[in-house]
Amino acid sequence: MPVTVAHTVTDIGATIALYTVIKVYRSVTGSAGTFVEITTSTTRVALVGGTSDYTYVDASGDPAYWYKVSYYKASPEAESALSAAMKAQNVGDYISLQDVRDEGVTVPQASDVRVMAIINDQERFIDRVTGWWFFPRTMTLILDGIGGDTLFFDFPIISVSSMIINDGTTALDTDLYVVYNRVQPDDRWNPRIVMKRSNAADIFVRYSTGGDLAFTEGRQNQTIVGAFGFTEEDGTAPLSIKFIALKLVMSHLKKLMLSDGASTGVAGPKIMEQTDGHAVQWAQSTISRRGAHITGDPEIDGILMRYRRPAKMAMVRSGL
Repeated sequence: MPVTVAHTVTDIGATIALYTVIKVYRSVTGSAGTFVEITTSTTRVALVGGTSDYTYVDASGDPAYWYKVSYYKASPEAESALSAAMKAQNVGDYISLQDVRDEGVTVPQASDVRVMAIINDQERFIDRVTGWWFFPRTMTLILDGIGGDTLFFDFPIISVSSMIINDGTTALDTDLYVVYNRVQPDDRWNPRIVMKRSNAADIFVRYSTGGDLAFTEGRQNQTIVGAFGFTEEDGTAPLSIKFIALKLVMSHLKKLMLSDGASTGVAGPKIMEQTDGHAVQWAQSTISRRGAHITGDPEIDGILMRYRRPAKMAMVRSGL
């Protein structure tokens, strides 16, 4: 299906002074997969002075695909680094425009712009309630060292591209630490980086007085660059999160379409059934947050509560 890749050039003046076109790369195996250019010398997007926003239509795209872009000039040949991985413009972080259309919502009932606005709003609602996000987010983290061999994180680690510790200037060799980012066994609920033990005397001297490599105690003295988020191994959201995202979007669309006078077969959660003079009503959600229902839909509320981030634990020195 056709999908639109959108990109904004931060500084078009500086960029167009160095490059002439935008290359588009695609990965069909997730955000951490191999990205291959899908544009050619004749289809690359031309940079235009004074224009910052650009789009490219991938005619053979798919909501599961990920994209990166770079800036390029043929003569003399030069190419920038690839951008962070992104999804197509008509694809949310958890569900796509096509997912909603497949549920029977037509363009007259809700335009593409309207559907995407609701998708984005409901996906951020899920993030707020659970306390984290379910898609890869590239970040540079500046963290405090606590004087031990382990650095704990508030959110799952997908991958680490570099780590500079203890106010250093050089990225640490990846052989010196272990990233706990597995899905099986599941490290997502206790993400961390742990230093390996070593017998190298120079490492002892440089990083620790106790004999092992450690995150020296200090304020914002550890720099970690990587991708973070509660995702499956292919970089996509868990199926349960996709399910409730679609259910939330459909529920909101139903309300909007009814208020607009449009007819729709989209239904909300079933709470009562009546036939031949007999009726049965199911109980409303008993799951609460600070004494109040989250959505009122037991199925959605149960999944939201299941994926809520655990309470943060911290160690505080008494000074004694």
